[in-house]
Amino acid sequence: MSVLVELVDSILAAPEHFIDVATHDPISALLVAVGGVLVGAPLVFFGILVLGAVVDLIRPESSAVEHP
Repeated sequence: MSVLVELVDSILAAPEHFIDVATHDPISALLVAVGGVLVGAPLVFFGILVLGAVVDLIRPESSAVEHP
């Protein structure tokens, strides 16, 4: 359980470390921002893809209508 507690503590302390690095100088702030975009954009993109796949699994096909 100690490893889990340390992991949660480090996750909660991470924003403070990022703020310290980003406020050090303008280049560091730019690098933190670019890193956030490079991580956040694919996260959002693949999250939308997964959400679309889940909706596609749940929603019945509209082409499955039988014709007389």
